[in-house]
Amino acid sequence: MAAIEDAAPSHAGALLAAALALPGVMPGTAAAQTAPDQSVIALRYFDYRDWQPGAERMTVKSPSLYVLRPLSETLALEGTLVYDAMSGASPLAFNTLSGASGIGVKDYRAAGDLKLTRYFDRWAVGVGGAYSHERDYISRALSLDLLFGVTQALNATAIVQSNLTYSIGHGYYSDPYKLLDARPDHRRTWAWLTRLNQHVPSLDAALRLTYRYVHDSFGDQSHMFEIAWFQPLPYAFAVTPSLRYYTQSAADFFFGPPLGNGFEPGAPYTADTRLSAFGALTPAVKVERQFAGGWSADLSFSYYQQRSSWRLGGDGSTGLLPFSARWIAVGIAKTF
Repeated sequence: MAAIEDAAPSHAGALLAAALALPGVMPGTAAAQTAPDQSVIALRYFDYRDWQPGAERMTVKSPSLYVLRPLSETLALEGTLVYDAMSGASPLAFNTLSGASGIGVKDYRAAGDLKLTRYFDRWAVGVGGAYSHERDYISRALSLDLLFGVTQALNATAIVQSNLTYSIGHGYYSDPYKLLDARPDHRRTWAWLTRLNQHVPSLDAALRLTYRYVHDSFGDQSHMFEIAWFQPLPYAFAVTPSLRYYTQSAADFFFGPPLGNGFEPGAPYTADTRLSAFGALTPAVKVERQFAGGWSADLSFSYYQQRSSWRLGGDGSTGLLPFSARWIAVGIAKTF
């Protein structure tokens, strides 16, 4: 995927984005390799909260609407509307919104995006636009996406899918709520995602294994491993427990405590813990129910734990407090 985007700085907006984009917290998504043959409309509500030892940190409440409409056998249009309400503070380390400061932030975001995708044999190209409005900030973005992927049936009960994406971003990546924070104004990212679905006929279930590797120009690399079990139940119910492990190295310009360590005027610098080296575990469970007429409903719960010592291949960044989060999502959808 090649994507080009532009954004202006926003104090509250940057913090809101931080709540929704913590590495390893939010579930990853992947575009389909073939054109959809059905329309979808979905309503969702997302409730997020995180904390550190002795302190509540941030909460986000977010209703959203998603619409997908095939226009032909090779063309599809999709769009999302979302409203986020956020309150809280940044992590206790390396920022101006610590528990000691007693300062908090409240903000909202109303946003929408629209994308037109053309599907080919093993790849797809999409053109999209996005608009976001917050109390002190308006942003607009255009994107060009390229996706390359393969799907291979291994046998009658197993299938593997692998996608390679590339993205280019340009904009304001620094966090104005972090002291001395100064990051490059561009970012290039490679990502490789592979999934294996193994049907288990004796239980009428499916085992799902996922691996994702990401490397970007900030210098950090990440690995994500996930195992999930999809189990149909009576009365059109299904349950999917899962466990995800995420690990990443630190960005080239991340420096640990004390604040200001390694800082040089004019050079990239951050003490943002999201760009530190750490590992994280996320157990989750999702329950869904199919109804007549193409209707469905689902409810999911995820619990996230992050530690520097859990980093794969060596110790993570030092001097950072443990970080925890949980999120609950509920949704209804109509396929037609």
